[in-house]
Amino acid sequence: MTVHLVFIEVEGAKDAFGAPKFDFVMKGHTVSELITELMDTHGTATQKVFLRDGRYNDNLQIIVNWRVYVLPDKRSDFTLSEGDTVIFAPFVGGG
Repeated sequence: MTVHLVFIEVEGAKDAFGAPKFDFVMKGHTVSELITELMDTHGTATQKVFLRDGRYNDNLQIIVNWRVYVLPDKRSDFTLSEGDTVIFAPFVGGG
């Protein structure tokens, strides 16, 4: 299935993927499978995007179709559909 990916101000994304927006054909169906496939397909540069100290970077928020936030502990359960847009962006502090 094809999903649309958008990386907004994500450190290392340009180096890893060459562009902040692109389509990706994935075999799996969940957000977790998407991330794994991206790391497998695009090599070690993607680890700097998604991992911190060998674990998923919880400072990286995931938004599907510009309106649904995927909580870090729900990545393995959240199912994507053909044509979904998956946005990755760092959490921004403020107050």
